Amino acid sequence: MIIEQHYDDEILIGLLESGDEAARDKHVSSCHTCAGALESLRAVTTGLQEATVWDQRELPETPNRQIKNAIRGFAAAVSAEDREAESVVRQLLAADSDRSRAMLQRNPEWRTAGVVRRILAAVDDVNFTDPKRAVDLTVLATDIAESLDVTDYPIDTVMKLRATAWRDRAYALYYIGSYTESLAALDRVDERLARCVIPEFDTAQTKLERARVYAATEKFEAAITLAREARAVFTRYGNQKRAVVAEIVEGAALLRTRRFTEGLAIHLRIAENETVEETVKACAMNNAAYCYRELGCFDEAKALYVKTVYTFDRLGMVTLRIGARWNVALVLSAEGRFEQSFEILCELRDEARDLGMAHDLALLSVDAAEALLMLNRRSEVSNFCHAAIEYFAHAGLAYTAPALTALAYVRESAERGTLTVADVHNVRAFIELLPKQPQLQFARPS
Repeated sequence: MIIEQHYDDEILIGLLESGDEAARDKHVSSCHTCAGALESLRAVTTGLQEATVWDQRELPETPNRQIKNAIRGFAAAVSAEDREAESVVRQLLAADSDRSRAMLQRNPEWRTAGVVRRILAAVDDVNFTDPKRAVDLTVLATDIAESLDVTDYPIDTVMKLRATAWRDRAYALYYIGSYTESLAALDRVDERLARCVIPEFDTAQTKLERARVYAATEKFEAAITLAREARAVFTRYGNQKRAVVAEIVEGAALLRTRRFTEGLAIHLRIAENETVEETVKACAMNNAAYCYRELGCFDEAKALYVKTVYTFDRLGMVTLRIGARWNVALVLSAEGRFEQSFEILCELRDEARDLGMAHDLALLSVDAAEALLMLNRRSEVSNFCHAAIEYFAHAGLAYTAPALTALAYVRESAERGTLTVADVHNVRAFIELLPKQPQLQFARPS
């Protein structure tokens, strides 16, 4: 049986029992996920052959002093390393990417697990306020993690740290729309977890991140399956927060398949659950409002968006607040209130520019161009798009060239007085596709 192009446990166990058959299997040799799962099963079965596993002697209630001292020693070493890393990371964070790399070359002793942990903590602080900076920091973290000597730390410590760094990098790349690079980073995570003894929880986190990217790249059924698998593991481990996040990712995938009624039920249930963390509830509210918007329930959508914007603003989650306000603008456009919509889109464009969100800036510019057309202010479209073109030209994304071509078409058509709402919709759809298909070229209408 094959599920979403991956082998299930039954097939992997069969390959494990057949010995050399696993090495010859073409799918396992080319699939990081299945290869990792096979290695995990091999580690478990190897462990079961140890006599100590089957030792049925009653364990003493008093902890083994030697083991307790070893655990305390490890904890103390980690704390000391983290303390030493604080001043190092402060210096690295104060520098730009090039300078921080040069500093690491001059100070190789800075390459420690503690420094990686501290950098990843800093990534958590900027993911929703400075996404481009978050990517730069995760690149730094993975570089240091990959340079660590595994013999300097206890078993699995380095591999799991490398996996965590690559997973954070994958999320940061996903957040700025670099989906191909995000999936490549997740493949690195799978490779490192394959060398760990019991990576089930970590693997579930990777499945969740992969589900996000799959939903964004229109692999909807695969996204739903992975989100459900991750949720089952999180539930088994008693991690409610991650289980709810997995449910939100599943619901978001349903929205992309236009199953708004199903998605609305999921997100309203989460948003109304008092035990759910506030950040997660706000994300659920945001998705529920989107469902209301697509179902034509504009009053309900606006009411939820207002709550969502307020919550994201209070929590300092700038990029998520931008997304929620953007949706408010689109609701206003759907109601024919183009002047109010345009004002919000202009504010958001400036915020996206300041945060380095080039892809969002391009889409916001196109949405604003549509509002200007509906307001019969065609003469303003050209200047509006010109500013977006100048900014996007320096973005350095894989799809910068085709995006610039599409934006230039909007500007030129506006200058000629031939731009239509249909043209704007076509350009928007094209730019939305670019992160998923960076090689796509814009075909100017004849």
